[in-house]
Amino acid sequence: MSCLQTIRAWDRKKKILFGGGALALILVAGGIGYSWWHQTHSATVEWNTTTVEYGAENVKLVKATPGKVVYQSSLDTLRVGKQKVMIQVEEEDGIKSYSKTFTVQDTKKPKISVNQTSITVGLREIPDIESLHIEATDPVDGDCSYSVSKVDTSSVGTKKLVIKATDRNNNTSKKEIKVKVSGLHSQDLLKQYREACAKATEAYEKRIQEIEAQEKKEQEEKERQELIASLGVEHLSEDVLQWALEVHKINQEIWDTQYDAIVLAVIQTESGGKACDLMQSSESHNASAPGNSCGIYQDELDALRGGIQALKNAFTTAGVQSRSDYDRIAYALQGYCFGPRWFEEYDRYTYQNSLDFSEKMKKELGWDVYGVPGYPTYVFKYYEPSYQFEESEESQPDTQPSPPSTPSNPSPESSDKTELYRLLATVQDLKESDYTSDSWNRLQQAVRDVDFTSPSSSLQKLQRAYQALVRV
Repeated sequence: MSCLQTIRAWDRKKKILFGGGALALILVAGGIGYSWWHQTHSATVEWNTTTVEYGAENVKLVKATPGKVVYQSSLDTLRVGKQKVMIQVEEEDGIKSYSKTFTVQDTKKPKISVNQTSITVGLREIPDIESLHIEATDPVDGDCSYSVSKVDTSSVGTKKLVIKATDRNNNTSKKEIKVKVSGLHSQDLLKQYREACAKATEAYEKRIQEIEAQEKKEQEEKERQELIASLGVEHLSEDVLQWALEVHKINQEIWDTQYDAIVLAVIQTESGGKACDLMQSSESHNASAPGNSCGIYQDELDALRGGIQALKNAFTTAGVQSRSDYDRIAYALQGYCFGPRWFEEYDRYTYQNSLDFSEKMKKELGWDVYGVPGYPTYVFKYYEPSYQFEESEESQPDTQPSPPSTPSNPSPESSDKTELYRLLATVQDLKESDYTSDSWNRLQQAVRDVDFTSPSSSLQKLQRAYQALVRV
């Protein structure tokens, strides 16, 4: 080969080598570039955090994924430490797995609460820890253990008591309580002891009084019920029967207990047990007052005593011998209603006598109303309903009077009470067989509902029932 041919051959080899090297360089660079592009442009899993608080709930660990999550392992937030969570994602080229290590950490300390931040003790006394009402709680686990340090109370001064609470993950909290150690002189200690004894004695005596009062109340209620049963007055209202025992006691003192039932019947007639002046005896003194006033009396017991005394006076004047001396009881009751002059004018009760006396007194005094003619019939309705008076009530006038609230100026309430008495007397003379069952029952219910402390409303109800009677 000539020198020229050798040079040309060498030139061709250099071109081939150069071209091959250039191609190899291009391929390598391309591979590196593709790898970088794939890493920077292909989708991957994004996580929200790497730490989770102890006891957290509904924690969202994954922020974004390149496909649908088909599986995710759980994270136990009640276990402190590192935990790996794995997820599987369904992507275009198949299911791929990803994992991440998370740290569960407890950063919340337990809370200590007490009801006071300082206590005082005497020399060499042990502090009353229970009085602090200590509560140690963890935000996640609830109650947790705590310890209380010892306090040296051998000397006077302000000491420190430390409460230390620890949760299950060894987080600790501390709270300091001031302990004031005081030194007292023996006389001061004796004074405190005596005061404490006095308070204890007072509390004991108060409790004994409460027990005795309750026992007394129960015993009195038992006696009242037995008394009511023995008197046979269960048909009276409870407002009246609540005074049964007091009536019995006053009669024991100033009169005779055989008249307990008649006193209760008068109370039922006069006030139904709902007015302070239970027997309306203030009217006997020309001193009654409207509403539920006690009139001349201080209270119900004072009024009851005054009423029983007035009734006793009437019974004595009338010469009543016993509770079954019905004729003289009727005479006495009319005198209780009319006053002493009734006994001067008449020596026995008849309805006509009571009517004549009322008319006479109205003319003398110039009043529109004077007393209640036929008053015993209303009391006997509650005392001895079966007793038959000599004269029929059918002869009663259309307007039957009753005692005025203020004698010189009768009130509308007195007029209503008068009309109520008159209508009750009319109803008593009716025969059940003359009327239909429904209308008769309505009338009887209206009679049972009569309340002499509310005469106006009772009168209206009774009038409606009376007018609605239907004859057979």
